[in-house]
Amino acid sequence: MRIDRLAVVLSALAVAAPGERPAEATETMSAEIEGTWAQHLFDLLPAIDACLAAASEPASVLRAGPMDQDRVGMRLVDVLDAEWECVAEADGEAVELLQPAGEGSEPVPPVEPVFTRAPGAPPPGGCYEHQEVEDASGEVIGWLSFHVC
Repeated sequence: MRIDRLAVVLSALAVAAPGERPAEATETMSAEIEGTWAQHLFDLLPAIDACLAAASEPASVLRAGPMDQDRVGMRLVDVLDAEWECVAEADGEAVELLQPAGEGSEPVPPVEPVFTRAPGAPPPGGCYEHQEVEDASGEVIGWLSFHVC
């Protein structure tokens, strides 16, 4: 699987007005991103950053999405493979909840792709393909990782 021009597409989305998708992004949005939580990555990024900063270990985002009352909920996995539930204000101003995922519950499979914020390292191993994500200025802000095994 090859995700062509993903960084360019996400960069174009980052500078678009909310709810508006630039023509270039519409034409190049890959099937792997369209319809996943990652197509809204830049809208969710302030809350993601708040949760990652609150985590005690470096972590990646398994999934994230908007909730009611301008909040974002997400599932994180840290470098020790512990899973965490996090809820933050959409603007990233406050983390309302950061707790271990339900005791005795099964680990939740990631809803692809997995997002790792730079300077962290994306998931290791040969079963992932990683794509850099750039902001509007071209700076690498992280990686989207897709399971390919």
